[in-house]
Amino acid sequence: MMSGEKRNNEFGESSNPKRYHYENEEEEELQDIPDLDTEIQNDNQLENKVDDTSNSVLSTLDETNKKTSIVWNHFDKFKDDKGVIWAKCRYCGGGKYNMNNGGSTGNLKRHLKLHPDKFDPSMAKQAEFMKNFLQEGNPQMTFTNKNFRDKLALWVVADDQPFTVVESDEFHDLIKLCNPMALIPLADTVRNDVLDTFKNYQTTMQNLLQNSPGKISFALDRWTSPNVISFLGITCHYIDADWDLKDILVDFVDLSGPHSGENLANVFTKCLQDKKILTKILAITTDNAANNDTFFKEFEKVCNENQILKHIKAGEAQDEDSILENLSSGTISTNKVIPRVRSK
Repeated sequence: MMSGEKRNNEFGESSNPKRYHYENEEEEELQDIPDLDTEIQNDNQLENKVDDTSNSVLSTLDETNKKTSIVWNHFDKFKDDKGVIWAKCRYCGGGKYNMNNGGSTGNLKRHLKLHPDKFDPSMAKQAEFMKNFLQEGNPQMTFTNKNFRDKLALWVVADDQPFTVVESDEFHDLIKLCNPMALIPLADTVRNDVLDTFKNYQTTMQNLLQNSPGKISFALDRWTSPNVISFLGITCHYIDADWDLKDILVDFVDLSGPHSGENLANVFTKCLQDKKILTKILAITTDNAANNDTFFKEFEKVCNENQILKHIKAGEAQDEDSILENLSSGTISTNKVIPRVRSK
C-alpha cells in the first residue's frame, strides 16, 4: 500500500562528496556527481528496465532517504512489498528502473535525455516552438507524418525557406527533439509537396471566386525584380456572402516577351479564363503607366467579344438613391441589404 507520509521532492545539493542513508537497516553509500554528462560517461553499470505494467505494489521510501545525484530531482524512489527498490520518472510512465543492483543511476541519466526541456531551458524553448509549429497551436491534433509533411511545406513557403533546409543537421536535431518518430523528407520531396500545396490552393481559390455571390474587382501591377525579371501581380477584391471584404492574390505571372499593353491583356485574359471567372469582372484598376492605355484598348476587345462589360450612354445612368427606391418592393433579402448600402 502507498505510504501516507508525503515525500519532499526537492533535494538540496551537498557540499560533502559522500552521504549515507539506510534501507532495510543496511548502509548504502551514494556519491555526489554534479554533472549529468560526466555521470553518463563514467557509469558503466546498466540496470534492468522493467515494464510499467508491473503488478508490484509500491511504497515510497522514508523522507530521510536523501539523495545527492541531480537525477533525483527528476525521479522518485520506491520500494515494493518484496523489498525491491525502484526509481520512477516523474514525467512519464515509461521510466521505471530496478535499483537493487548497486544503486547506479546510469540508465536514469540516459532516460532524462527523453525530457531535455525539464533540465535545459534553451532546449525547452526550441521544443515548445517546434511543438506549436507541428501542431499549429491545436492540442487536439494527432501527429502523423502526413500532417508533418503538409505543415513543413506550408512553413517553407510562408517563411521563404530553401528546400534544402531539411538537410541541415541542426534541423534534424530540432525535429527529433519534438518527435523522435518524425520522418524528415528529402529536399526533392519537400519541393514536390510545395507544388502540391500550390495546386490545392489554386483549386480552393478558384472555387471561392466562381461561387462568390457578386462581381469581382481586379487590380494589376507590374514590377521588375533586382535580377531584371518582370512580373505581373493580379489581385481580386469582392464581397462574400457574409458581407466581408475579401482580398486574394490571384496570380503572380512571370512576364515573357514584350511588356506591351497587348501582351499584358493576353496574360490577364488567360489568367481569368483558366480560373473560369472572366465573366465576373466588375472593375479593373492599374497605375498610369503608358502601356496600360494600350492594355485597356486590347482588353476592351475581349470584353466586347464576351459581352462582359455593357456600355451606358451618358445621361442614362441613375443615381444610387433612385435605384434603391426602385428595389424597395423587392425580396426580403434585398430589403435587408439596402440599409447596409445606404450606411456606407
